[in-house]
Amino acid sequence: MYSFDSRVRYSEVSMRGELSTPGIVNYFQDCSTFQSEELGRGDFWLKEQNRFWVINSWQVKILRRPKLAENIQICTWPHSLKGMFGERNFCIRDEEGRDLIQAETLWTYMDVEKMRPTKIDEDVMATYKLEPAIEAEWKGRKISVPKEGEAKPPVVVGTGLLDTNGHVNNGKYVLLAMEYVPADFEIGAFRVEYRKAAWPGDVMIPVVSETPEGMVIVFKSRQEEIFAVIELERG
Repeated sequence: MYSFDSRVRYSEVSMRGELSTPGIVNYFQDCSTFQSEELGRGDFWLKEQNRFWVINSWQVKILRRPKLAENIQICTWPHSLKGMFGERNFCIRDEEGRDLIQAETLWTYMDVEKMRPTKIDEDVMATYKLEPAIEAEWKGRKISVPKEGEAKPPVVVGTGLLDTNGHVNNGKYVLLAMEYVPADFEIGAFRVEYRKAAWPGDVMIPVVSETPEGMVIVFKSRQEEIFAVIELERG
């Protein structure tokens, strides 16, 4: 398991004074990135190999949100590497080592030149130590898209949404989705499914739907292609 310690910053909290939902995703992204960099298989190494990882889905359970200035530990470990896919767990723990937030994720190993999935390289497989998965019940990674919803003003992809791969960073979809979440809606769990990368100049149309469990925000193109689907469950 790889981990790093942090303290919840003012810039990371919601108006309730607790770690925000985008803040959770950012911590998890940082944690897996730090591990890969320390193992010598990070972003720059991948670019030299014409490879990169893309995330297919997040599943996150919030047991308790850490509060402003609270000391926390962010942890991650891969529990499966097979063919073109990797599965990785994350958690955020309090000072006593209790899990506050847990996550399950699925990743795909990509060939830059062909822009399609490729088998994970043997040296990458050998670099990461697999550990047992979190014992928890997870939903499937596919999220049902409601037939009806309210379309919101379009979002034009600018440079502020991009990551080192040149497309919209997966955490930015979560940040954008928070604009449509009512102030009194408490998120107890969420899932994100990524279907198509959004690039500079793309126009994303958010479509918001209510469900019995909470709400779903879908980011679509004008041609009805889906970039990402975000499902939020009430706490």
